[in-house]
Amino acid sequence: MVELSENETQDVDGQEHVKLVLKGATLMSWTIKAHPFPMLLLDAVMAIGTLFPIGLLIYSYVGEFTNDVEIYWRVLGFFGILIWLFLWLRGARQKTVYKYRITDQGGELEYWEDYPENMGAFFKWLSGISLFIVICLIAVDPAFVWGLAGPLGIAVTGAKFFLKWENKKKYNWFFWDDFDHVIIDRKRNVVVFLDHPLVFEAFVEKNKIDRYLETIRTYMSSNTRYVEGNWKN
Repeated sequence: MVELSENETQDVDGQEHVKLVLKGATLMSWTIKAHPFPMLLLDAVMAIGTLFPIGLLIYSYVGEFTNDVEIYWRVLGFFGILIWLFLWLRGARQKTVYKYRITDQGGELEYWEDYPENMGAFFKWLSGISLFIVICLIAVDPAFVWGLAGPLGIAVTGAKFFLKWENKKKYNWFFWDDFDHVIIDRKRNVVVFLDHPLVFEAFVEKNKIDRYLETIRTYMSSNTRYVEGNWKN
């Protein structure tokens, strides 16, 4: 019989996340940082987005201006590059911390984004400063509103998101009889349990994957399919 104890309840993005602690004997436990999905496509999109502030910075040097407004384009391009790179490296490419515990009853997971505790306040300040810079530039020269329509929309959307942002912990768990299909993706160091629509991802250090597979084979159904390949979530 599976034994559980309800430990904690949180509301995250309108959904209730309940932490249930499996009471079976602990077989393995580990904490690891990993990207929750492949980065290639996202990196390509962010790299293309970087071209916009770079273009503004180049335009500030080669364009023809009146009233010495090129300095404002230069400031916009320079800070635009800095902010975009920050959002790319510390936002889009930010890793998630996964804390796993595997027992003779199943597995449980606690996970959260790998940010310092004061990151929420920093994001709020960053959003406010970005909006302030854009508004000041438009106040200096209303013509900026046409060139900044896109960045302004992104800034407003980002500000609304970051003002509400909290790094809340989320939870997931499974029992051994929940799944009958396992994908081993050694390139991303993840072992995925599948039984549509249920999915449980276990990120494992490269040198521990074989030990983990040996452990789960002891408790998974004998009919479980194990497939080596790429996992596309």
